Amino acid sequence: MSADNGIYILKTPAIIDGVNKGYEYRVAHTQGIECIDDSRMGDEYLVSIFSGKVTRSSDKAMVVATKMLTEIGYVEYGISVLTRDVPFPNMTKFMADRKIRQSLE
Repeated sequence: MSADNGIYILKTPAIIDGVNKGYEYRVAHTQGIECIDDSRMGDEYLVSIFSGKVTRSSDKAMVVATKMLTEIGYVEYGISVLTRDVPFPNMTKFMADRKIRQSLE
């Protein structure tokens, strides 16, 4: 049976006060990441998965991902970078999880 898991680095534009300041990187270990781009899923799923620490350095994000891989031991898809052209949604994990729960009721 397939683990269908990986460690993913999400790269999004860092827009601060309306000015592009480069990129932000978030790291997560998850399964079924292909669902992220499903048009039926909203931003709340992205926030729920990638709500951890944020870094402005791709090198630091890779260090975090590599450490995560070492701790987990095995992931089917290794480490991958996902790039989005829009800033990360402005929503807390609590708000995102609540919205997900409400959509399932």
